[in-house]
Amino acid sequence: MPTWNQAPDVPAGIAPHVPSQEQMAIDANRQDQLGWILDKLVQDQPHVRHAVAVSADGLLVARSAGLGRDDAERLAASVAGIINLTGGLCQSFEGQSVIHTMVTMVGGIALIIGIPGRAAGALAVVTGAEPDIGKVGFACTTLVQQLGSPLSVPPASAFSGQRVPR
Repeated sequence: MPTWNQAPDVPAGIAPHVPSQEQMAIDANRQDQLGWILDKLVQDQPHVRHAVAVSADGLLVARSAGLGRDDAERLAASVAGIINLTGGLCQSFEGQSVIHTMVTMVGGIALIIGIPGRAAGALAVVTGAEPDIGKVGFACTTLVQQLGSPLSVPPASAFSGQRVPR
């Protein structure tokens, strides 16, 4: 049995998705472009320390420059969990969908803005203490509205013609 940090065995008949060289080059170029956009968001908004774009299935798509890969992956996983919880809450009480979620912490705020559409994902920012959350929220919402499609990333299963085990 695999431990928490080992990949489970893939059942017989299900080939793992292996992206082509071309797909990896497209993905790397896209990550660079989105990273640049996130860097600009962090630079333009006082008190915003980090930003990530997260796919519909919770995978890290892009991160701002000041955020290490491991921390960005952890933030993406946290964002995915928060989206799942708030989505369940919304459905339980007849809401249509979650627009944004804010987590207030000692020393900062995490703001998660959902990316609407078929290939929904999220944009998340982490601020330092005392941000102007109205300006930060406006900047994030505007970015999502302007760049919704480029920020949207379908689940990883969409990149493979084969089913993904659950």
